Parts: sequence; C-alpha cells; structure tokens
Amino acid sequence: MTKTKDILYYVALGLIVIIGVALRLNLFVSSGNFEDDECRLILTMLDKNLWQMFLPLGDAQSAPPLFLLIGRFVSGIFGYNEYALKFISLAANIGAAGVLYLICSEFFKKRISVVLSLFIYMVSRPVLNFSVTFKQYSLDILICALCLYYFPKINLAKLSLKKTIGLGFVILLLPLISLPSVFFIGAFFIQNLINNFKDKEFYKRFIGITIPLAGLMLAYFVFNLNPSRIDLNSFFPNYWDDGFWNFTPMSLVRLLGLNYQYDFFPNVLPLFWFILTLGGMFFCLKDRKPISIFLLITLALCLLASLLHLYPFVGRVGLYFIVGFILLAVKTVDSLNGKAFWAGLVCFFLAFGGYNFSYLNKISKVETFITYAPKNLMMILKEKFNPETDAVLCNSASTSSYLFYSSSLGFDTDNIYEMDTAGGGREKVFSYLNNLKKGQKFWLYMVKDYRKNQMFGYVLEWLQEQDVLYSHQERGSYLFYIQN
Repeated sequence: MTKTKDILYYVALGLIVIIGVALRLNLFVSSGNFEDDECRLILTMLDKNLWQMFLPLGDAQSAPPLFLLIGRFVSGIFGYNEYALKFISLAANIGAAGVLYLICSEFFKKRISVVLSLFIYMVSRPVLNFSVTFKQYSLDILICALCLYYFPKINLAKLSLKKTIGLGFVILLLPLISLPSVFFIGAFFIQNLINNFKDKEFYKRFIGITIPLAGLMLAYFVFNLNPSRIDLNSFFPNYWDDGFWNFTPMSLVRLLGLNYQYDFFPNVLPLFWFILTLGGMFFCLKDRKPISIFLLITLALCLLASLLHLYPFVGRVGLYFIVGFILLAVKTVDSLNGKAFWAGLVCFFLAFGGYNFSYLNKISKVETFITYAPKNLMMILKEKFNPETDAVLCNSASTSSYLFYSSSLGFDTDNIYEMDTAGGGREKVFSYLNNLKKGQKFWLYMVKDYRKNQMFGYVLEWLQEQDVLYSHQERGSYLFYIQN
C-alpha cells in the first residue's frame, strides 16, 4: 500500500510539473514580442553605462541594478533579443517551483499538501504571465523563496568567521538583485536576535553584517529608490496607493483581499482563503518551527513596510510573497486530521475552486496572456510606409513599443506624433482626431491601451466614418492607414 501511495504521489507531482513547465514553454515560444512596459525598461537601459544601472532609470521605471546588469550581459551576447531576455524570467520562474518543492517537503507533514502547493504555484495566472516577461518579478519570487528556504536554517552565532563573511557578502548582494529580499533579511536578523539574545559572540557577527548593509541600503535609498519613487509619482500619481495599509482592521482585510484576488485570480471567494490563512498563522505559531516563525516575521515586516508607506504590498510588486501565501493557506489543511482535515480540504477547494478545467483550458491559450503584436505591426509599417506622403500617430501606451521596434527594425521617420488625448474620454479623442491635418495620410500604430484611460474604442468608433485605406489587427493591437 505504501509503495502504491509513493507511485501516486510522484505521478501527481510529475503531472503538475509537466503541465506547469509545458504552459510556460508554450508561452515562451509564442512570446516573440516585448510588451510596452518591457520596451520602456529596455529603452532606459540602452543609453546608460554600467555605473548608471545603479542610479534612477527614469521614465517611471525601476528595477534592481543586478537584474539590469544580468540583462545587459545577456543582451551583450545575443542583442536585445526577446527570447534571450525573457529566458531570464523563465528560468527564475521554473527554478522557484523547485525551491517551493524543497520548502514544502520540510514544511508540511502530508504529501497532499506538497501537491496542492505546487499545483497552485504552477497555474497561478500572474506567475505564468511574468514567466515570459522581461521584468524582475519572477526573479523576486525565486530570490525570496531561496531566502525562505535557507535563512531559517542559519544560526549566525554558530557560523565560522569565513562563513559569516560569505553570508554578509550574499546579504549585501540580495537587495541589489531583488529589493523585497530586505524583508526576508530583516526576518533573519530578528529571528537570530531572538534565538541568540544572550550570546555576546552573536552581536559581533550581527554588527559586522548589519553595518555594511545599513550603509548600502542608505546609499541605495538616497541615490536610487527615493528618486525613482519621485519619478514614478510624477508619471502616475497615487498609482500604488491600494498597496498601503492605514492600520485599521478593514484596511488590512482589504489589502490581503487584493493580494488574494491578484495572486490567485480567478478565484473569487476570499472568505475561505482568509480562514485558511488565519489557520495557517495559528498552526505556525503552534508548531514553532524555525521556518514557521520566520514566515510570520517576514509577513509582519511586509505589512509594516506597507503601513509606513515604504513599499506597497499588492499586485505585481507584492507577488514575491506568493510562496508565503500558498504555504500559509495549505498549512491549515496539513495540520488538521480526521473529519477536520476533510473540512479543511473542502475549504481549500472553495477558496481555489476557480482553478478548474475551464481555467486550465484558458491559460493553455497564448492569447490569454499575449495580447499585443508590436513587432509584426512595425514590420508592416516599415514595408508600406511612404515617407513622401505619410505620417505616424501613436497612442501614449504604445510609444515605448514604437520607439524600441522602430529602432531595432531600422524604421526611421520624423513624421511621428503621439496622440494628445490626455484626460481621455470620447470628446477628447474625437476632438484630437477631427483636428488632424487635412489631406494628410496617417498610420495609426496602436499596440495597447491603458486600462484606466482607454481610448481604443473611441478611435475605432471614429474610424467608422473615415476613409480607411488599410487595416490590420493582430491580437489586441491595431494598425490603420487613413486618408484624412
């Protein structure tokens, strides 16, 4: 019977891994375009030397310096190739699944808990999305998962001098690779401080590591993080306000609920997730394992940073903690026995019941994630553009795509204009388009639309009354050639 259970366990794990990796590879093969936000990040890298990677990027972009240097290294070999740069995220994303398995194997008592945890991670929609996106979020998940796996095992007081120096060097590098790692580093220090409160040798090592780290973080804040925050607020005021906790219970519930809705979309029953998560916290306090206490301290630091408006804890900038949320939710199921276990399992399926066959079918389709085609549209534009008679109009959400792909594909014209439709709305869009130069031929290059200030619908409505000479739609991107 035990052998049969072993076979079923490894078959289940194998199927989950195969499905998860296949979903990612399917996306990767089809991801031969950079999305506008990726283009914006790359454009900020193009004109900077290696030292400037440690300074603010500008254009509302922010990414850890060592992540950028990895990107520069890869692009130095392969050029700014979509597959080469996206492979960084793909490798980190899959690697994080391996680390999650290692954590679960030690954290849980029941094998079904390992299966459930790995399944949630492998099919999470934002995790899948960022597996093929040249942004730092998959690397954040990997680095934070590694911190969660290794840090609770380390007793600073028992390390040799050589290992202490090595650990100090690693801790100095971590925030430059993944900024959210500072919460895990903080939890490491707090846990070690609690465990070695009366050990004088511990304080020597503690001070020896924390002083260089404090100096680095102060410089990082002054020369990078704070200027980047000011730059982001100038472009998108109050953009991350939903990620801050105002210390009221309802605000905390709302903040955690937003994380649930983002991390585990399309699951829509947060009540059962809250029950599981609170249960997980209780059982972590009860078993008092080093990793359990470490996980709770880290979550407390994440919430404290949100409360102090130091770092938002929501959406993609909070995705680094998805492994922690998975562990807490499944911990309840893992800790219950008998009839209570079955009740916990029912609660789990109510919380995550959105991960059904319909959902799996949807995430197997590339168009669920890749809704843009800037490269192919630029290739058409380059082929058909007449420099004697034509001009290009580009909406603001597509500007970075235009700048990157026009440069990489060798398309150049001075007759390029960004649509001045600030403030949005049908009247504003129609007013701008109706005042275009008469007798001019225009190409409308529209790769994507802002979710909170959409204009595509109004442009398409306006075009119904215009002389459209050519049109091409690919996924959610549009190219039109009109005679005004």
